[in-house]
Amino acid sequence: MNLFTANKLTALRKHNGLSQESLAEKIGVSRQAVSKWERGEASPDTENILALSKLYCVSLDDILGDKTAEEIIRDQEIITAPAENENALYSTKKSEPKEAAEQNKQLAEILKNEMKDLPAFGKKLLKFPFFLVAIIGYLAIGFSIKVWHPTWLIFLTIPAYYITALAFLQKTEKKMLLTLPVYLYAVIIFLVIGLLLNLWHPAWLIFLCIPLYYWLVLTKK
Repeated sequence: MNLFTANKLTALRKHNGLSQESLAEKIGVSRQAVSKWERGEASPDTENILALSKLYCVSLDDILGDKTAEEIIRDQEIITAPAENENALYSTKKSEPKEAAEQNKQLAEILKNEMKDLPAFGKKLLKFPFFLVAIIGYLAIGFSIKVWHPTWLIFLTIPAYYITALAFLQKTEKKMLLTLPVYLYAVIIFLVIGLLLNLWHPAWLIFLCIPLYYWLVLTKK
């Protein structure tokens, strides 16, 4: 979930006078889950977004669209008492199948549109002639100050850049994170620290981050 939406969830919760603990209790999740949503580290699933929509008396478009929390509060005059919140949440769980299906379809479309931002960014990265900038930069440094080593490390950034761009073209966040060349990032950082600072030890510890990264991504919900 992007930070814009995460900040919006935080503002709506506070406007309704709820703590993270009380919100978590109302929609049946842990406080840690609510905290991750509001930090942008995770996204609520379909059922939870629908529950938040009913709880705050706002539409799915308001939560996931371009409106700010201030605009939502001003335009729709969100004034929700605790008892009304309970009724709204109950009605979410007891909604008619046809209504729930329509809401799920609407939510899926909004989420799909939101994910389109990442591929667009990836395409922009691919269009940028980074390889040319890297070559010119290397030659400029070499001929101007006669430093050819270890500036050759610049060339390692070329595959790292383009693999990163390709990662943003993935359809899901998890696939994007798995495609990112963290192994190449680690190699570049290791060589920079080793060659420039002669700290091969403990620079090698950076490689321990590689399996940790993939474990965290694979276990991410």
